[in-house]
Amino acid sequence: MNALLTFFRGLRALRHPALVRRLGDLLAREQEIDAVRRRNPGTHISSDAVIDGWREGTLRLGAGVTVERGTLLNLGDPHNGFGTLDVGEGTWIGQYDNLRLSGGTTIRIGARCLISQFCTIVAANHSIARGVRIADALPAESPRDVTIGDDVWLGAGVIVLPGVTIADGAVIGAGSVVTESVGAYEIRAGNPARTIGVRPE
Repeated sequence: MNALLTFFRGLRALRHPALVRRLGDLLAREQEIDAVRRRNPGTHISSDAVIDGWREGTLRLGAGVTVERGTLLNLGDPHNGFGTLDVGEGTWIGQYDNLRLSGGTTIRIGARCLISQFCTIVAANHSIARGVRIADALPAESPRDVTIGDDVWLGAGVIVLPGVTIADGAVIGAGSVVTESVGAYEIRAGNPARTIGVRPE
């Protein structure tokens, strides 16, 4: 009986056009996520993740990759162009992360990395030359691209800027801003991130 009452309440709610539009949007987003899952078998992608521009850009997620809820994977847009996101097997991309690409840029993340929640990884900036409003400017030619090796841990809230390479095994402390490349097994923290140690043997 309760199931029947719930059903009829649901039918009554469909009289509201805004709710019907919202349901349609949710269904379309779930279908998009399902399409990404089919193209990247063995991945675990939250239905609450947002993946923009993947049909025009290139998205490769290795087996066992997890993309948690609230995370935005933005492969670009028609004005700025589209890029390539390549994530190695077994990597965990936490809640509410923000990965952004644009025309011809690449973000490569290796295998078995931990990308904690609220991290931002950006592969390009807008050009800041005068004569063009920044909002209308195309992506700068350099620095660009981000490469993260295998077995890397980015703590919560880390920001990785364009042109940075983070080598295998590195650890970046929570809240750090990574403005330059990081060597293998280095531990860095701060804004800008500085070396504070190395992972022990």
